[in-house]
Amino acid sequence: MGTTLADVLSLDQEDGRTFRGHSPVPSPPRVFGGQLVAQALAAAGRTVPAGRRPHSLHAHFLHPGDTALPLTYEVDDVHDGGALTLRHVVAVQGDRSLFRLVASFGEPRPGPAHELPSPVPRAFEAVPAAEAGLAGAEPSTRRWAAGLRAVIPLDLRFPALPPRDAVVRGERPAPRQRILVRAADPLPDDPLLHACAIAYASDLLLLSTAMLPHGLVMGDPRVHAVSFDHSVWFHAAARADDWLDDEMESEWAGDGRALCHGRLRDAQGRLVATVAQEGALRTARA
Repeated sequence: MGTTLADVLSLDQEDGRTFRGHSPVPSPPRVFGGQLVAQALAAAGRTVPAGRRPHSLHAHFLHPGDTALPLTYEVDDVHDGGALTLRHVVAVQGDRSLFRLVASFGEPRPGPAHELPSPVPRAFEAVPAAEAGLAGAEPSTRRWAAGLRAVIPLDLRFPALPPRDAVVRGERPAPRQRILVRAADPLPDDPLLHACAIAYASDLLLLSTAMLPHGLVMGDPRVHAVSFDHSVWFHAAARADDWLDDEMESEWAGDGRALCHGRLRDAQGRLVATVAQEGALRTARA
């Protein structure tokens, strides 16, 4: 049995403000960006007062990480106020800083509330399991999905054939995609752990959305695509081992960069989290 998401998010505390994390087994050669985001948020959350949940995180990717080596997360106390707790986290391997994150935490407070309804129906039970949902896909798409599930401890379903499949067939779909995602194994009843799991999932496939209208996919040797920064705003507490609907879009790309957004909703249609990411998107010169 491979590493569970709960295992990935369970950090060893070396002292009051230093934590150690590990990559799942099996794992891709480079540390998945969502892992850095989630483990850094878990480290920060272990240092805040009880009852304060994550409000937001803002992170920058500096260098790729080696999944064969442990990761050290160093937490700095930036602010401890009556309403807000702020933490800064650096992820380190050896003598190199890989990643930096600033996360804010607070207690729920009363106030005006509104939410734009989503036009996407959420009959999660009608979405088939990944294998059945990809039955009509190209063989390379099925291999891609199987390889992804082998190294990422998340369960995925596709409400429609992923637009990557259209690219493989020579089409150029719009820069939008949608998946259902949840932790592959049940998680303990810890709100911080579920927020971290949502942060983990928030990076999945996001930057690849910007590649679709250009006839490109992740892994194409012609393209260089890496994340620069990643932000998540948490709106509602949700279980990450229940299905979440992740709608992704890229409204802009240019100057060797691309901007992408994601919105995660639960089965009731509540907006759980909003995600923003900018990354490099460049192709090799002909």
